[in-house]
Amino acid sequence: SIYAESMDVQVSLPWSQITHFLYMTMEKSVRPIYKDHLPAATQLRYLSLEFGEDDFAQFDLDFLNHGPSDIQYNSLEWLTINFWASDIGVLYPLFLEAAAFPNLKCLRIPGPDWNFDEHRSLWPPVLEERFIVKLKALTHLEYFSLCVHRSSPATLERVFRAIPTVRTLDLHIYDNYEFVFETLTHREDPTDSLLPYLSTLVIEAGYSRAHDTFAGEDSDDEDLQPIDASAFQTFLESRTHCPEEFRLRRVVVYGACDGDLDETRVKFIRCLNGFRSRGLEVDLRLLMDEARIASRGTSNCLWLDRDPTFEQWREARIVE
Repeated sequence: SIYAESMDVQVSLPWSQITHFLYMTMEKSVRPIYKDHLPAATQLRYLSLEFGEDDFAQFDLDFLNHGPSDIQYNSLEWLTINFWASDIGVLYPLFLEAAAFPNLKCLRIPGPDWNFDEHRSLWPPVLEERFIVKLKALTHLEYFSLCVHRSSPATLERVFRAIPTVRTLDLHIYDNYEFVFETLTHREDPTDSLLPYLSTLVIEAGYSRAHDTFAGEDSDDEDLQPIDASAFQTFLESRTHCPEEFRLRRVVVYGACDGDLDETRVKFIRCLNGFRSRGLEVDLRLLMDEARIASRGTSNCLWLDRDPTFEQWREARIVE
């Protein structure tokens, strides 16, 4: 793992032997890393890149006229592409023009807002379709993690429809999970639903707009609702009363304090607990590590708690 403000200092690494690589930087672009070094990492299985502000396609789309130049990362199974350097929102990453991941199983996308329509000047139809095609090419994808401030029903639908093989969905939508569970509710025919084979849902409950409202104002417990319980109830009903192959089996919820998981205060937790008797496995995880609790206000590091790769790696879970 490398954290650097600049790569002026040359780092010599045995690229051909590296299996896990996390690169966090404040540079304007990580292009030198993925163009000059990563192609030699033929054994790479886990990759996390934090893009810089120059790593996104904005108004110059000349690259669309270039022929394919992507490197095949055949061994890569887990990819995190971090969009927090973009102040506007999730934008098209130029990295996708330089890389392909035919055997990818897990994809994580953390960043600010993601809305194709609201930022249409930066997501013209040709670019949106190109991104969707890239997602559709991930035919082995099983685990998808989306950690953004907010999105829209149309954007969520287009993204989820492109990845129908996903069985585990890891979500952190800061804006109280608006639209999410309405979008994911099974239709009458589950084969027509988004993420039809979803079996495990992972939710972050300890950091949301509801919590900021509650902490900043004199208000009652009704304000502390990070998820609309009615929409969640409908979602769970549809996902547990369906043919077995399309059934939701497990829900994991992370919280940083007792109040995050207290069903007397948080309605969606009370709703979720009600499905235990129907066979749904419910796993409420209270984060007890003080070093991690102190960092809960920085949402771009919360994924460390929820990453199965780091679950047994204590050092990775507490070091910022």
